[in-house]
Amino acid sequence: MRLEELPKMYGPETMSLMDRALEQAWRELKRRGNVVDANAAFLGDLTPEQCRVLGFGDKGRLQLCHERSPRFPVLHSAAAAANTLGLRISDVSSRASSKLQKLFGMGA
Repeated sequence: MRLEELPKMYGPETMSLMDRALEQAWRELKRRGNVVDANAAFLGDLTPEQCRVLGFGDKGRLQLCHERSPRFPVLHSAAAAANTLGLRISDVSSRASSKLQKLFGMGA
């Protein structure tokens, strides 16, 4: 992917940090010669801010597949049940309407 194709969600500060990190990596790769696998180990002298923006650092508090519990579990359950009930009622009424139309010959 080219740098111009990066999503617009990155701010100018992040883009400049990424540009510098990529330039450093490219220089290191060219200096070492024929390198097949390019990863973060080749970036070299990164500042702590560059490491933070690029996502390196302490992963001690990382929780894989973490799902936040709802703030209002009773309200969440009630809203989910109401939504499910509304969908089921809509489905049953459309099926009943279709059957009645077929039964009385009013439908196609």
